[in-house]
Amino acid sequence: MKPLLTLVTAITLIALLTLPAQNEERIVVATSIPPLALIVKDIGGDYVDVFYVLPPGAEPHHFQLTPDLLDKLKGADLFVHTGHFEFEFRIVEALNIKSIGRKDFEKHGLRLMPYPASLDINPHGYWLYPDNAIAIAKAIERVLESLDPEHAEYYRDRLSKFINEVEEFKEFARRLIQARGYHEIGIILTVPGEEYFVKALGLEIKGLIAKDGILPGAKELAELEDMLRSECLVITLAEIASGVKAGEYAHELAGETHTPIARLCIVHTEDFPSFLSLLYYNLGSLASALSQASLKRVGMEVELYVPIELYHAAIIILAIVAIAELLLIIRLTRR
Repeated sequence: MKPLLTLVTAITLIALLTLPAQNEERIVVATSIPPLALIVKDIGGDYVDVFYVLPPGAEPHHFQLTPDLLDKLKGADLFVHTGHFEFEFRIVEALNIKSIGRKDFEKHGLRLMPYPASLDINPHGYWLYPDNAIAIAKAIERVLESLDPEHAEYYRDRLSKFINEVEEFKEFARRLIQARGYHEIGIILTVPGEEYFVKALGLEIKGLIAKDGILPGAKELAELEDMLRSECLVITLAEIASGVKAGEYAHELAGETHTPIARLCIVHTEDFPSFLSLLYYNLGSLASALSQASLKRVGMEVELYVPIELYHAAIIILAIVAIAELLLIIRLTRR
């Protein structure tokens, strides 16, 4: 009995020593939007407390700060922001706290891309490009080390784990897209924030419904509709566009042309446990829509050339494969 008690005591002491002390002061980090909070938590782990400024469902371009929120931000040790939204600049100007944003991320390798068919730089949704997420994580890790050098090795280890997991995601996504031939299917974006994730998968962007709030006219809508009818395409729709006019156009175009919609999460990611789960969720949503587009392509290409029985068999087989892929991605999302 005595050896057993000794073993239990030893295990308990080891557990207590390896956990952060209950009264140990943590670094308080505020982020402008939820996706950045996911990365901060992935790197900071047990030694950070994280909260984000943008409330669920709020439109980040028009969000207004409140006195209560500014008071809460005064208690933060660090503010992490995208360097794009107006409310972020107001926070940086109003409060004397350490902050990092896009310019700091660029020092660690972040790269912005031009809008589709444009030379103008797209600042929307750049954090969903996996290499940019790694750059953001590196910048965050560096600052956490400076604020809390005692746990520098802990932050480095978590950064290394984050990078490895993102690289694994990139390889998994690449193999999935290539193996299923999804790279042959084009994408119509609803808003620019969807561009970075789509390009990360090597998919071709064929059009954009709305750019910076500028909606298409009748001529542009007719051109998009003609393209959707004549080609095998998918429409992406970010959650921030679902309740606005651009989202309505996306639904109308999809309904009229029987085009699948891939719903992506870009800003309001409050329900995700980690940044990696966000990446896999978006991949699953896009892969599901691409699978539906593949079925449409089968119909476009073979229904006039093969017996109807073989056509239906091909549809069933592709549907089974699509469901299997989606279940695998859902399992990976829960990691």
